[in-house]
Amino acid sequence: MKRSDALAQLSREHHHGLIVAQRLNRATAATAAAARDAFLGFWEQEGHQHFRVEEDVLLPALARHCSPTHDAVVRVVTDHIDIRRRAIDVAGDPAPDE
Repeated sequence: MKRSDALAQLSREHHHGLIVAQRLNRATAATAAAARDAFLGFWEQEGHQHFRVEEDVLLPALARHCSPTHDAVVRVVTDHIDIRRRAIDVAGDPAPDE
């Protein structure tokens, strides 16, 4: 099934977010500062806004067709809370020594 063109931007943002998160997760002492900066740049430029679109537009639309407590809805909200917490933690940590 081809995804709706309306979801293309969200899909690209997901892909970009996964790349920077993976890079951060796999960072070594030598790459930690760059990985942190890339993640925080993503978060500030598109990540937090992406979450707002999903929570303000996509989830309410989905909840019109299923229960607002459906596993998929709960999973997205829970994942968003966890990722926001982690972003705050990363932003609050001093940059690693280079």
